[in-house]
Amino acid sequence: MRPSFKDDWPYFSSALEKILEIQGPSVALDVLKKSSARVEESGWDNWDGGTQILTAYLSIDLEFFASISDQLKDIESQLDKASEPLARLYPQEWFGFQIIPSQQSRFDYASLLDLLDKQSNLMVSVATGGPKIADCNDDYKDRDKVIRKQLRGLGLDYPVVYRDLWQWHNMWRADLPTWASRRAFVADLFSEIRRQIEDCQVCGISTTLTGWARIDRVLALMPRRIQVAQHEEHYQEVGLNCRELLITLAQEVYDESMAMHCDKEPGKSDSKRQLEAFVSQNMTGEVNKLLRKYVRSAIDLTSELTHRRSASKSDAIIVFSSTKSLVEIIHEMQLRCKAKSSQTAEIMKDDIPF
Repeated sequence: MRPSFKDDWPYFSSALEKILEIQGPSVALDVLKKSSARVEESGWDNWDGGTQILTAYLSIDLEFFASISDQLKDIESQLDKASEPLARLYPQEWFGFQIIPSQQSRFDYASLLDLLDKQSNLMVSVATGGPKIADCNDDYKDRDKVIRKQLRGLGLDYPVVYRDLWQWHNMWRADLPTWASRRAFVADLFSEIRRQIEDCQVCGISTTLTGWARIDRVLALMPRRIQVAQHEEHYQEVGLNCRELLITLAQEVYDESMAMHCDKEPGKSDSKRQLEAFVSQNMTGEVNKLLRKYVRSAIDLTSELTHRRSASKSDAIIVFSSTKSLVEIIHEMQLRCKAKSSQTAEIMKDDIPF
């Protein structure tokens, strides 16, 4: 008897990789090769004695995830189709794939800012009587490549056009006659890119993994949207995106049994009542009241931003941070509820006298 799909994953993934390689190069093959996977039960079908439903969550680097975000369903369908010859090995199980951003995707902002400091200091130094260009040009060029690659990962443009120090030398000799003017030029050149990186850091480009694909996808992409936004309308759109994200969140955790906690039956997009009902059902006492207030405040912030004609980047960052925090709180609550339900089921099972 073969192991279950979950236990058999090392064999299964290796076989699926070979099938995809035979079919030719594809993004689906890249995802499978570059991902780390976990397989979890995601449902149960009672038909014909019962069938376990499993999902293979393929966790990929955040930058890679963002670059293929508009192809996710097609890639997951390609993986499903390529798996069909192997599915007969697991007759009592159904399985599928879901591509998610890696929880380990954490950008090292401090290292990037340190590289920028070293590069700007070197540019000032060689232009103000410091080391000879021939002695440090290789270090400059190597650091330039690393900086450009890291900034591309954040979706940012590097404002320094000088690929080596000789190009910088030709510019300062022609246009910047004094040491003071050279120092001021370099300071101005690097100040804006530093500010953009710090904005990305405040937005929190790394996200907490929830396993809710659509929510994780929006959380991963939102910091970049905030970063490139330039006008009030763009910041208002952040509020709209966050409001839609909270509607999706509510639909993930709410069910009709929670309606008893509402003053009236929530509509499909009534995230406020749905999330308040979820909190009320799963938390009691004073904490319940505080969390319900937080739910209302977070949702009201998103709605208010969508209508604020003077919306700013700071407003967008605040609303996104509030939305992200609420997602993390609700996700943590759901995990606790599932663990509690599992423990209750085990106790009831132990009470069966046969």
